[in-house]
Amino acid sequence: AFAAGRGTALVLDVGGGQASAVAVHDGYVLNKPLRRSPLGGDRIAELMLTSLQSRESPPQLRPLYTLKSPGGADFPGTHPSYLRHAQLSLLREAKECVCRLPPAPPAEGAPLEASAWEYELPDRSTVDLAWERLHLP
Repeated sequence: AFAAGRGTALVLDVGGGQASAVAVHDGYVLNKPLRRSPLGGDRIAELMLTSLQSRESPPQLRPLYTLKSPGGADFPGTHPSYLRHAQLSLLREAKECVCRLPPAPPAEGAPLEASAWEYELPDRSTVDLAWERLHLP
């Protein structure tokens, strides 16, 4: 808005931890109508992981550190929280490449798009993200 010569705008900031909307009037920030939401990029990646794990046959999300070992064996001393962090970083990249806002809010019980939307994981396997692409918040 400021680049167009206007001093009044609504500024939307979506970060990793939260999203916020701030009203600006004549170049001044209005603090009272400030709105924050905990729905940031990290939360959407967690929702994507939950959605993929709740499938009938969940895809195997193998982090990069497991690909360098011979035979693809898991490392026995790896803490589950580090495994989850590595899986979320994989999905964060997939989210940034694949997810979009739908042109209209999805209706309840609406059919999915006919075309699949596959994303290639680092281990060269693919996962279909057709539902997650448009239906995650």
